[in-house]
Order: sequence, then structure tokens, then C-alpha cells
Amino acid sequence: MRKNVAVFYGGTSCEHDISIITAIQAISALNSAKYNVFPIYMKAGKMYLMPAFSQISAYADFNVDNYTCIIIRGNKAFSLKKGKRLKQLFDIDCALICCHGGDGENGALQGFFQMHAIPYTGCGICPSSLGMNKYVQKRFFEAEGFDVIEGVRLRAGENFDAHKVLEQLGGEAVVKPCSLGSSIGISVASNEEELSVALQTAFSYDCEVLVERRVRSPHEINCAAVHIDGKIVIGRPEVPLRSDEVLSFSNKYLSMPAKGMTGLRRSFDIDEMVADRAREMTARLYSAIGARGVVRVDFIVDDGRLCINEINTIPGSLAYYLFEPIGISFSQLLDALIVDAESKIDEGRNLISHYPSSVLTSSGAIIK
Repeated sequence: MRKNVAVFYGGTSCEHDISIITAIQAISALNSAKYNVFPIYMKAGKMYLMPAFSQISAYADFNVDNYTCIIIRGNKAFSLKKGKRLKQLFDIDCALICCHGGDGENGALQGFFQMHAIPYTGCGICPSSLGMNKYVQKRFFEAEGFDVIEGVRLRAGENFDAHKVLEQLGGEAVVKPCSLGSSIGISVASNEEELSVALQTAFSYDCEVLVERRVRSPHEINCAAVHIDGKIVIGRPEVPLRSDEVLSFSNKYLSMPAKGMTGLRRSFDIDEMVADRAREMTARLYSAIGARGVVRVDFIVDDGRLCINEINTIPGSLAYYLFEPIGISFSQLLDALIVDAESKIDEGRNLISHYPSSVLTSSGAIIK
């Protein structure tokens, strides 16, 4: 019997468009002999069933009147039409999350599924939330003994001394919105004037900004991990190739827009000792953060140190291109994500969630 897999994507996020590409890739790779697939596109706080999911033009000029708006109650999806009773459409056996950024990746959507007891792919609430804040995760990395690039957090409305910030970070800095991905809003600052402009850009996207010491001509390495049959499986490490000093949104997505992260120019030519170190650190971080599903860990080499730059809990294209070189197809990867989602919810069901007490029976009829 085929399982009903609902693929969730879109949502309110600067990475909304990239999410659509990831979802189209995933839906196309799901085994139709195993799954009934329901594409669910999130737009402006609502959910829509998208039967023609692969038509890019439908998203560019989205008309809500052309699609069925749905709501979810328990593990059931219902159609929502003004003036009409709810009509049950299908049960959801598993939610495949293909969102990037925003509430789809920061733990909010994960909490929604958890509250409705719907198995969902990827990390749980806590690691998802941690993975969305570059400053908080940096402090976590340090506490776990990983090397990181020095950085400070600035908040909108706070007073700070630009000269002291740059001085603390060696005179040059990379400025990033704390809770954004896909290299959006990132700038390099070599003086106070450039720092001011960079902060203005970053604060237009986020209320918190991470300012890091600049690493000149950075050498970056990405490594992905996934949970399969109770074990952490590590993909093949890659070196993303860039045309700018900082790997940009353009480098990642605009060379071949329809391919998402698979369109990024990359190399697998990595010193084997460095690659082994990246694999070991990725596995250790995956375990430390309590990750599930696919994550991608991005490293930066700084004066011989392999530093963790960030962890991405729902990487673009679900990082399937890093598992293909070790013999795991995208279809097999998705199978593993769905099995892991079911395993994760079963683990939660086996926990005690009610503590019997006499608090209510001994408190009287009315509490004032």
C-alpha cells in the first residue's frame, strides 16, 4: 500500500524561490510505486494543493483562485472553500519538508507537525531553531569544542562603536544577517564606512547581525550527513567554487537557476586528510546537535584550522548531489528520510507524556 507523502515548500522566506526548486526536484525523485505525492505550496500564511507543481510560471504569477486552499487537522488535509463545509482530501502519512529559511526551517513548521503527530523529515524543533541563528550556533560549536571564526553579534537599535568592532576583528569583517541563508544580505567590510553600509544591508533583512573576522581568499568545504538505519552516513565532501570572495547567492543559484544547488560549480579534489577531518567533524556535530534527516555542514579553512562556518538543517536540493558519489540515489535518500521521520515520531510516542497526580481532584470545584 502506497504511503501519502505531503511535500511542503515555499513559505514566507527570502529563500522561498529556492525552496520551490528543491521541492520540484524531490517530488520528481520520489518513487511513485511507493508513494502518493501531494505538493503543498505555502504562500502568505496559507497552504495550497499544487497538482501542476513543476510549472514555474504558476509561482511567478500565483493566483489563489486557481488552487485548492487546505487546512490540516490531526493528520488529515481538508479543502477550505468560503461558504462550504470542510471536505477531507487525504491523510498525511509523512510530511517531506523542502522549505529553506523562515518558519519552514526554524522549528515553527516542525512544531506544527509535532503537535499534530505527523511524521516529518529532518531535524526536530530544537536543532532546527539552533541551526537558523548563525550567532547562537557559533556559541554552540565553541561549547562543543569546534574551531570557529571569531565574531560578534549586533542587534538593531543597539549602540556600538564601529571602530572597536573592526579593531576587535582584525580590521576587516564579513557581515551576515543572523537568521538568513543562501548568502543573502552578506557583505565584506574593510573600513568603518563599508561596515556601516554592510550593517544597513544586513539589518534590512534581520534584527540581529553577525560580524565575523574576514578570512582572505577563504577555502571552503561542504560536507553532508544523513541518518539511515540508526547510523550517521556521511556524503562526499565538496569544495564550492565561486567567482566572488564570499560565496554568493549568484554563485549558488543563478548560473543554472532551474537546478538549485546542483547548479553550483564544485570540485571534489580535496586532500584526503582534510576530507577525513571534515567527515569526522560533520558526524560529531550531527550527533552533538541531535540532528535528523539531511544536514550540510559548511567549513572554512583558516590558517590550517578547519573551522565550522555553519550548519544547514534543510540544505538546498537536500544535498542529494553529495550522496550520489557514495552510491545513494536521490530516490533512495528520500526513502531514508521518510523511514527516519516515521522512526522519530515512534520514539516520541514511546515516551511518557502524562503524569498522574491529584492536583485537579484535590483543588476543589473552583480555583480563585
